[in-house]
Amino acid sequence: METFQHFGRFHLLESEKFKDITVSLRILGENKEPYVSMRNLLAQILIDRGAHYPHKRDLSVMCDVCYGLTIDSKTTAYGKAHSLEFKFKTISDRYAADKPFEKAVSFVADLLRYPLINEATLSEAKVNVNASLLRYQDNPSQYAMIQACALAGKGSSLAVFSQGKKEIVDSITVDQLEEYYRRMLKTDRFDLFAIGDFKSQELLPRLRSEFAFLSEANQTQSAYSNLGLTYQTGHSERDVDQANLIQMYSLNAEIFDSEYIAHRLACVMLGQLPNSLLFAEVREARSLCYSIYSSMIQFDGLLTISTGIDIEKQAEVEALIEVQIDRLKTGNVDPKLLRTAQDMLISSLKSATDDVSSLINFYHQRALTIQDETLDSFAQRLSEVKIEDIRQAVSKWRKLVAYTVGKKVSA
Repeated sequence: METFQHFGRFHLLESEKFKDITVSLRILGENKEPYVSMRNLLAQILIDRGAHYPHKRDLSVMCDVCYGLTIDSKTTAYGKAHSLEFKFKTISDRYAADKPFEKAVSFVADLLRYPLINEATLSEAKVNVNASLLRYQDNPSQYAMIQACALAGKGSSLAVFSQGKKEIVDSITVDQLEEYYRRMLKTDRFDLFAIGDFKSQELLPRLRSEFAFLSEANQTQSAYSNLGLTYQTGHSERDVDQANLIQMYSLNAEIFDSEYIAHRLACVMLGQLPNSLLFAEVREARSLCYSIYSSMIQFDGLLTISTGIDIEKQAEVEALIEVQIDRLKTGNVDPKLLRTAQDMLISSLKSATDDVSSLINFYHQRALTIQDETLDSFAQRLSEVKIEDIRQAVSKWRKLVAYTVGKKVSA
């Protein structure tokens, strides 16, 4: 399968499969406020205009000059770290004599080195970030997850919503944002990934020269295991047809741990397959929910279960969920379920070779956790996990939170 060559913080994958070249620059800082809100504002401002490109039309012209260059940004939490990503893509210079990719690299580097942060750009960014935050608040399932994280992670990075906080967004000034941005470039860790039709020995010097304003020596802590405190519950009242229930468990393991792969497979067996334990027993056999699935917040060492239920059936649903987890703890599951989970994850790894974003995400996680691992070696480790490994991993799970959003429970 595809693999990157690593040159310090520059990670390059030569592939004729992709005629375009995609570059993802990920800058990691502390996952805490007010920095997270500032980073979300910067995600809006930095790809919208620049000191040398003061009008939106200027960016459109440059994107056309670079053969349909696309530029995007996003923010993501990685445990104790918060990522501000800039991604751009255009055709390889091998297919155009006027070197559109070389121009694109210089253009994007200029936008980052010379941002246009003023009252107008900040005001527009605040409108966009707040509109996004409102959409999250208005979605009951997303709101339930935000509140569950806040409850389970009180006083830690888990409680910080990766997309910012309205009160903080509204309070940020131009001077504060400019000062933070200058500090961010000097102190934050970065990793730059490039995939496409190029020669690494030609591309690497160009990238290192254009992004020399970033330091390869910087470090930012990311992964940890959220152990929580005591079990907590919470509820937000909303007039919705079905309640949203979020349950959160500490894995008592970090993504660095060798056993973490067993936790990943256990999560799939529990609630990510058509025949998973939760789907088969809670939804299909007893019709107690409208939907149910499990997932992991990997860099925080957490497992979550999300489901839509009749609020009156909450206690019954929670009890049945625990029964399914106990089955994993005791190994009381059909071995075929483990094989199906392994096949699913290995198949997704093979599919990742055709998807640029999936490839970058896989190797970025390995870079952050200092794991010298490829898609092939990870697939091999997946295939070697046994039921006993699942049992030992799940025996460490501890329930932290149950949070619901829905109508008031009848007395």
